[in-house]
Amino acid sequence: MSTRPTDLPYLWATDGGALITEPNAGKKADGFIVEPLACDYLNHLIKRINEWALHFADGTWTDDIAIDGDLDVTGLLTAEDVTVGGDLIAPNIEGDTSVNGVVTADNFNVGTGTYRHGSNILHLPPAAGQTDANAASWIYLPSTGSPPSAWFTQSGVGAGDAVSFPVSLVAGDRVSAVSAIVDDEGGSVSISLWRSVPLSNTNTQIGGTDASSGGGTPETISVTGLTEDVSSGRFLTVQIESDDTVLLKRIMGVFVTYSRP
Repeated sequence: MSTRPTDLPYLWATDGGALITEPNAGKKADGFIVEPLACDYLNHLIKRINEWALHFADGTWTDDIAIDGDLDVTGLLTAEDVTVGGDLIAPNIEGDTSVNGVVTADNFNVGTGTYRHGSNILHLPPAAGQTDANAASWIYLPSTGSPPSAWFTQSGVGAGDAVSFPVSLVAGDRVSAVSAIVDDEGGSVSISLWRSVPLSNTNTQIGGTDASSGGGTPETISVTGLTEDVSSGRFLTVQIESDDTVLLKRIMGVFVTYSRP
């Protein structure tokens, strides 16, 4: 293939007074023969070629693209749907290729990189929670009616008293957000994600925290924008803790948003 030009094609015959005439079907079939060269025909031809050259040089297409052969991507590919008649090859589908729709190809080669599915949500019911050393400050009450099963604060609850929800995922999964449905009246509860590594005896918070509003009605609190990868020897836990001594707090469920290779 010839070397890609460094400068973009320039538009031709864009002035309002330019002579531009599209030839009829017969002239298009015959082409130029032994005749005086019609400048308006030539202007039309050069202008149309340059417009298409600029369209392809832009690198962004809004219409469908059908590829009968192979598609070899070395840079960034962003598309709603990709259909390739041959092979689709990219060095790293997760980092270099973004496809929001369907990928159809005879073979899907991601090289040494990774391919991730769309987001999944892991649901952790209240029964999955565990209390910390201050077990007396929170109590789990199962229910088959209304109100639903939940963790409730008890008399003596203090700031920092927490319920922990172990996250059961597999190595390679990536956590992007955690959230919880909570209820409180006057005080607040906060959500955070923690990573524990037993071999190094460490427990580290991942990302920030989000606190409830104290409005007295169920609401969702969330920590988003995470890129925490699950790996062997590491354990993730979502922690919901009381921020104060105010009673009437509930935890009604935790959700973990993740993607899987």
